[in-house]
Amino acid sequence: MERVEWITNICPVLDDCSQSCRPPFMNELHALGEDDEVSKTLVLPTIPFCCFVCAAKDGSINGECIPSLPTQSISSLFGSLVQLLRFIPKERKSYLAKFTREFWVIITLVIVFATAKFPDDDDNGTPGAEIQVHLTEVLKQFLMLCLCLLVTMTPVLAVFCVVNTIIKVKKLKKHRFENEKRKAEANSGQRLPGSRHKHRQAKFDGYRELLTSSNRLSSLQSGSEEDELGFLSIEERNNIIYDRIMSPIRAESYADILAKAIQIPTVSKDYQTKDQDTSDDVGANILLMHKLLKERFPKLYQNYPPTVLNKYSLLFRIPGSNDDLPPIMLCAHLDVVPAPNKNEEWRHDPFSGWIDEDGMIWGRGAIDNKHNVVSILAAIEDILRFSDEDGLPPRTVYVAMGHDEEVGGRNGAQEIARHLKDTLGCMSFYYILDEGTMMVSGAIPGLPKNKHVALISIAEKGYMTVEMSIKGPGGHTSIPAVDNNTNLIAIMSRAIDRIESNPVPANFGPGSIFRKSLEYLLEHYESFPLKCVFANLWLFDSLIKFVILRANPAAAAMIRTTTAVVKISGGEKYNVMPTEVKAYINHRVHRYDTIQKILRYDRKIINDPRIKVSLVEGQTCPPAPESPHEGLPGAPFLLIQECVQTTFGYPSAPSLCIGNTDTRWYWDLSQNIYRFSPVSLTIEDTKMFHGINERISKDALAKMVLFYRTLIMDSK
Repeated sequence: MERVEWITNICPVLDDCSQSCRPPFMNELHALGEDDEVSKTLVLPTIPFCCFVCAAKDGSINGECIPSLPTQSISSLFGSLVQLLRFIPKERKSYLAKFTREFWVIITLVIVFATAKFPDDDDNGTPGAEIQVHLTEVLKQFLMLCLCLLVTMTPVLAVFCVVNTIIKVKKLKKHRFENEKRKAEANSGQRLPGSRHKHRQAKFDGYRELLTSSNRLSSLQSGSEEDELGFLSIEERNNIIYDRIMSPIRAESYADILAKAIQIPTVSKDYQTKDQDTSDDVGANILLMHKLLKERFPKLYQNYPPTVLNKYSLLFRIPGSNDDLPPIMLCAHLDVVPAPNKNEEWRHDPFSGWIDEDGMIWGRGAIDNKHNVVSILAAIEDILRFSDEDGLPPRTVYVAMGHDEEVGGRNGAQEIARHLKDTLGCMSFYYILDEGTMMVSGAIPGLPKNKHVALISIAEKGYMTVEMSIKGPGGHTSIPAVDNNTNLIAIMSRAIDRIESNPVPANFGPGSIFRKSLEYLLEHYESFPLKCVFANLWLFDSLIKFVILRANPAAAAMIRTTTAVVKISGGEKYNVMPTEVKAYINHRVHRYDTIQKILRYDRKIINDPRIKVSLVEGQTCPPAPESPHEGLPGAPFLLIQECVQTTFGYPSAPSLCIGNTDTRWYWDLSQNIYRFSPVSLTIEDTKMFHGINERISKDALAKMVLFYRTLIMDSK
């Protein structure tokens, strides 16, 4: 074989050569993906080798031995290289990450060429091993250069990571301190230096302990210590009284209301028309729920009765003391999902509302979502009964309670949104808070397992249901196809396997929500090495993404569009081949993906023209827009953070709600929409959602009331 022939087969790799002149390994390179950027990244590292070959062609590097390298050996060599390149991540965003990928591609080339054994097939007797000797010498020098760079740069990189970590931790602490200082200045009406603020916090903590004595409490209530407690706002003093005295007294009452609410099986039904029949069991149970709320929250119903929308949804309006401020809206829903296997898996009947000796309230709706219904209304009831300023919150408060959230909210929250847009207009609320992520322990990698973190969702995943269908002629089962290539069930099974085996790529680049969560919690990680890792995600993002995707399903769902095959149907009789097979896939669409993008991805992965891939009508919702999570003290997100810290003492971070809530109908009402439920759970407890043994403790319910009361009164 002439040397020009195989050189011509390799060098056109650098150009867009035709399919006919490509060597076999180029087909494998092309199979790696259609992305031009990726292809260029994989091919560019071959330039040094091709230049070396061209130099050999000119005779400058022992050109006589070149013919000893046949095309088959070179193709096999590059084929092995391509197999190695499959393990190198393709999607990198930062320049440093791109450099890292190029570096490892070159290292892979070095290893392959340095260890390759070339055949000794030259007819002129020139040993084919000579070219390997020359290659090895050159590549050894290259490896030594890389090793020197590695040895030199590793300490520099380590020092940079440590310094960067220290700076970031200090910035976070300073930012938190400045926010607390501004809030203290707003409450006290005077400027506070740093030391004064620390003294104020210590003094505040001391008074909380002193208030356990009854004489201290009476003097506080009478106002005789006005001068001593002048640095505290009215809301802070009310919170101290509420936390120490009222909460234990009222906890039994809250638990009793929730237990009775659970006993009403408000299992949602997907109504098809607005004209709902009130004689229906579900409608009758919703009305029983209305009656219970009216009986147990008399002050609220007497002064500010709700507007009933579409017969079953409730909308309360509690006027604030300052009409110039835009209102806020708190949300919950009255319906629950069914409780399957209630006589087998449940410890107590799911609709018994059982309260055990440990103070746990059992039943469907205990954490989804009747606990929010009770705690929000209880907080407002207590504000109307016990607060100053004629029992009015600073801002007007709306409370929206739909009756069909579990089946989409089309007859509940959608009607509420339409009513509010007609009466108030678009973007009329300061913020909206609905159910969502919670205070969970064990969910964030790197934190102690018992460390609770308040995950406040600033966005919400979308959803879509995809139908895969295939039709065929059928036939008798006595003469099936030999190769199973016409069996519809077999074809659909292979398509499902491809979908399950190729999950949607993760979104963990700079600016992604879960990445922000990890950076927010930097000062709370257990050890300094962990802080270094999370403070330098520009370097360790691939490692963290690898761990997240394999170690924690809940965290993995935060960074990618999830895929779940939920339903399959086909075949009618045992002796008849099916004529049609259908399968349904449910995707929860990530904030940085789109419905059409995921649909194209499914079609690409399935890659079978016989299978029709389409969206199910009425089963799509795009991802929610991202709400602000920064700003000056008093900004909605920071306000929720402060209330979490005041009530529970837990750190908090922005998050992504992986489920769907009624807020999908409220996007036109506010740009500040958050999804957060103030209840403490472990990562294992989250299985109770739509699962079995749903429960909540009396203390947790009382803390929820305190949180909502604090949030309402601090929303100035």
